[in-house]
Amino acid sequence: MIPPGLKIYQSRGRWYVYHRLTNTPILQSIEQRPTPDYLASPEFDRLYKQAVPTRDITKRPWRHGGRHGASRGGNRSPEFQTWLGMLARCNTPSCTGYANYGARGIEIEFTSFEHFLADIGPKPTRGHWIDRIDSAGNYAPGNVRWVTPKESAKNCRPRKTLSNTV
Repeated sequence: MIPPGLKIYQSRGRWYVYHRLTNTPILQSIEQRPTPDYLASPEFDRLYKQAVPTRDITKRPWRHGGRHGASRGGNRSPEFQTWLGMLARCNTPSCTGYANYGARGIEIEFTSFEHFLADIGPKPTRGHWIDRIDSAGNYAPGNVRWVTPKESAKNCRPRKTLSNTV
């Protein structure tokens, strides 16, 4: 299985593979673009595990402190907490919500927390949650909004029905 969150790019004729959230180099300065077969190989898996920390990768972004301009009294803002939750659900396989988000292919299309905050705006009240308008779509500009739990319950995937076959 290809690890989630890879960033593959070419610069000056050489290929590089980085972990998207931690910006940790996994492969540097190789001559050919890595194939999907190689990215799923045990050799690459070993390199990935050596390069990427095993702790929760979503804890790293908050080290920026209030650099994003949304901290309140030196603490993480509710909007930034929501951003970290989105990152965890979509990019961290050890996260409890990963099966319903990242494993289903749901991604975050916002380029940064600042981009996310500019699109969605501040959280109206403590009782509001983040919601994707199209529940099968990505966290993308125009597809996210703040909703109450009651509104969120109306926008969910259809339930799987069990048929009684006796």
